[in-house]
Amino acid sequence: MHLGSPALAATLQALRGETDVHIVAPTFRDPWFARVLAFVPNVDPVVGALGALVSVLPNLLTPAECNLPALSAAVASLIGTEAGQCILPWWADVAPAGWGASHVTALIDAVRDNRCPPWAAAALIGPCDTSAALLIQMEDIAPAIQRWGQANLDAPTSWTNHLASAERDRFLKALRGDSYDIERCLPCLPAEHAKEIIAHADWNGCTIALDAYAIASPVVHAQHTVALSTLIQRAKWYNLAALTRLAVAFRMDEAWTTIMQILLSRTCAPVRTFLIADYP
Repeated sequence: MHLGSPALAATLQALRGETDVHIVAPTFRDPWFARVLAFVPNVDPVVGALGALVSVLPNLLTPAECNLPALSAAVASLIGTEAGQCILPWWADVAPAGWGASHVTALIDAVRDNRCPPWAAAALIGPCDTSAALLIQMEDIAPAIQRWGQANLDAPTSWTNHLASAERDRFLKALRGDSYDIERCLPCLPAEHAKEIIAHADWNGCTIALDAYAIASPVVHAQHTVALSTLIQRAKWYNLAALTRLAVAFRMDEAWTTIMQILLSRTCAPVRTFLIADYP
């Protein structure tokens, strides 16, 4: 049978038991074929894990699987390749903290060759002046900081201690500007900076911020009490779903009070439509 698609041919090889990730690498350039490997039970575990990452299904991987030395070695071997280009941004979400510290040169070379986004390389290396130097654009700074913070839930702002003061100040200054989704990294910022960003967030930014705090740690909530209170007070009917998620996640009386005020003061069609759309 003639197999015109390299991704299809590689997928079939993986289904027949191939374990060499470089042989099945064409599969990882196609998320649809990669999804097949993510779900098929008899595929090599490392191949299946890489398939899950590429097909944007990281929840299929347990923390123990993400820490497997074999998976770590496989990803490292693909840095700088076309398959690695597809894998590294998703690996940055689940890799053990500081995983890239052993692969700094390869990751930097991959960034220079446009085979890895700067934020993903910086997130994988961990907070340091070397990784910070990769981050120039806001679309790289914010997600890198978000992942640095998520790697240490008990001290999400500890990344600031690992950078030279000039780099830290550069990032914090940049994060005061206008940028889509900047609010996602609020729990990872010093409380005073988070409050300043919240004070100028638009309606969409408030929703993103509420969602970010809904999955943040209790440590963040304790440190960002004033910022959170400001955010809750700014919530309107179009932030209702995100505000409810925060209230449920942390049983926040202040959030529930605001929810009741919104419902009592705005019982018009937009609220009913909003609730029906989010809670079928």
